This record gives sequence, C-alpha cells and structure tokens, in this order.
Amino acid sequence: MDVRLNIVDNQTEDEFAEWYGEYSKTPLPEGLVFNECRFRSEDEVRSAIDLDSTNRIILLADGYLLNEATPDQIDAETVSKLLMLSQLIERDGRGGIHLIVETLTTDSEIVVRNIRNCSNVIGPLTTGRLLTTFALEPKFEPVFRTIIQFGDIDIVCRSMTDAVGGWKGGGKTFGELLSLSHDGCIPLGWVENINSAAEAGGEAGETQEALRRVAPRVRLNPPKSSEIPPEAEIVFLHRQKTYDPGF
Repeated sequence: MDVRLNIVDNQTEDEFAEWYGEYSKTPLPEGLVFNECRFRSEDEVRSAIDLDSTNRIILLADGYLLNEATPDQIDAETVSKLLMLSQLIERDGRGGIHLIVETLTTDSEIVVRNIRNCSNVIGPLTTGRLLTTFALEPKFEPVFRTIIQFGDIDIVCRSMTDAVGGWKGGGKTFGELLSLSHDGCIPLGWVENINSAAEAGGEAGETQEALRRVAPRVRLNPPKSSEIPPEAEIVFLHRQKTYDPGF
C-alpha cells in the first residue's frame, strides 16, 4: 500500500521498538515514522503530527491506563485529546482529515460523535487491538475499512476443522493461519479447549473444566510464532455477505 504510517504515542521510540519487536519478531518497518507525544500542548502535537500531509488520524484508547483507571476515565483522556486535535484541524482549515476514535463506553461514543471532524467511532476495545493485525498484514485493509465505515462484519467462533479448509490437525502457528485467510474471513485468535487437561486432572480437572466453561481462556492477536492448540476454536472476523466456513 502506498501509505505513510506515523505512530504518535507517549512511549519513547526505544520503548515502542522493543514492544513491536517482541510482538512481531521483526524490526520496525522502514516506512514507519514514530514520534513521542504526551498531548500536553498544541505545540507538542504540531511537532509530532504533520497535519498538512495527513488525511486520517486513528485515536486509540490508552491501553497503559487499563490497570489503574476506569473506562470512563480512559475515555475522558481520549476526548481531551480529540478536542485538541479537532481545534487544530479547524484552525488550520484541514476539514478533510477523518478522525477515527476508539472509546470504551457507549456514553462516550455519543459525546464523540458530536465533535466536529470526527467521522467514525470504533467502539469495542477488541477492534483497537486488531489494528496490530492489520498493520502486520496489509492484505486485510479491506476488512478494516469495512469495520470502520460500513459495519457489516461479525465476530465468529469455529473449530479449526470448520474454520480452515484442509485442516488435518497437528501443529500450526498463528502466522500460518493468517497466511491461509483472505479479506472476507480473518482469524483474530482462539478459545482454548481444556477437555484433555480436565480429563487428566480427575476431580480437580472437572472443577477446572466447569470454571472454564463460565470463563473460557481466549487469546487475541497472539504473536505469529504462537502454536495453536489442536483442540482450540478459532475466533475470526467474517463479512456477512461473503462468509465461507472453508476459507
């Protein structure tokens, strides 16, 4: 894709590169530009974001606050950043910039939709996490565009045999699973099946199984090198009009 991606975050560039390398097992792409910005002033934002050459800004909820703040507090921080960006865009006469904002609560979505220059809202936190997948796999851009513009996407859970055509069991990594998908059906992760562990554990295993049925273990956006458990169910996106359970 002929796209220049500029990442603006409150991490340092070294911290971001370390996080990216840990997840993708590769260095930062050459076309990616990173700028540290804490949104403390308009001058700081202008130095980090070149509004003249920007046509789309995706503002994600600050995941680093999740362990010490409520969704409402996180959304308040997001709205503060959004208002600053909106004022800068209006002042510079850059009304063509599309602002795409992630919020964690429905109340915040209502507020955000009434802010000028904000054309779309990403509601679920899960969708924000998916950006990593879309950035690593450019072929999935059509699905991302559908999510933020049209909304005809479902999240579905299927066994490996139903989700992947020709699957015969055995070890497969998440990266291999991604390579088998197409823009109408994209894997996000998996739900682990613990039946085998429960059977081996006797009464304790039965108790564990009962608990897991209430709160199953789900892995979203795992590293590409992660091996998928043989009995896992795959969680994936599919387009409502094009879904084919055989990929």
